[in-house]
Amino acid sequence: MHRCRGSKGRHPMDVVTASFCRRLRVVRLRAGLTQAEVSERARVSVRTLRDIERNRIARPRPPGRRERVTATTP
Repeated sequence: MHRCRGSKGRHPMDVVTASFCRRLRVVRLRAGLTQAEVSERARVSVRTLRDIERNRIARPRPPGRRERVTATTP
C-alpha cells in the first residue's frame, strides 16, 4: 500500500496517485460533501472512498477517478 507522503524515491505514477488522493479530499471538503454523499454519487462504498482518500488503494482506475471527481460537484 502506498501512502500520501512525499515523493522522494517514488515512481512518478505514485506521485500522481498521491496527488489525486489529496485533491479528491480537498475538493470534497470544499464542496461541503461527506464521504457518504460522494460514495453514493460515485457508486462506491464509503470504505472504498476513504481508502482512496488515504491512498490505501494503489491506483484507482482512470474511469473511476472521473466519476469520483464528478461526484464531488454539488
